[in-house]
Amino acid sequence: MKKTTFVFAMLLMSVSAVAQTFVSTVPEKRNVLIEEYTGVNCQYCPLGHKATDQTLAAFPGRAFAINIHQGTFASRFTTQWGNALAGQASIDGYPSSSMNRHAFDGGSIHIDPGQAYSCAMQVMEMDAPVNVAATVDIDPVSRLIVVKVEVFYTGNAANSTNMLNVALIQSNVLGPQQGGSA
Repeated sequence: MKKTTFVFAMLLMSVSAVAQTFVSTVPEKRNVLIEEYTGVNCQYCPLGHKATDQTLAAFPGRAFAINIHQGTFASRFTTQWGNALAGQASIDGYPSSSMNRHAFDGGSIHIDPGQAYSCAMQVMEMDAPVNVAATVDIDPVSRLIVVKVEVFYTGNAANSTNMLNVALIQSNVLGPQQGGSA
């Protein structure tokens, strides 16, 4: 009896050691991340923002966006990664976007923002090989942010090595947009 109890206890401990705490273990469809390349001096970028906003509104909770200010039109609000991301997406004009860093036509991951809705429909029909969830704790006194990310593979990934980027974005940053209107 002691041996059976010990084996059961060890089995229970090993299961709890690998148990997922907050990420779903049920296979799911992919969500959409639109990376929109822009700059405050881009007079046509408001058209891209509108197309992105319409896609986000059509798929609440399934579509998300990051505006990446980079290149010659971005005199401010830039990051050290913007130009490298735009290079990876083969951005050669504005407004431009990429979605899930997926190559829709087999080549470049660049898409025109006007394609966002139709591309989102395609992406959201794809099975996700991995579920990703995150929790964030913010201490307003120390201004410390702790992000905990958990993944669970529900299928085979396309590559044997997988990497994850965690981006901290800020909304409601006031700044003029050339070509923008109220």
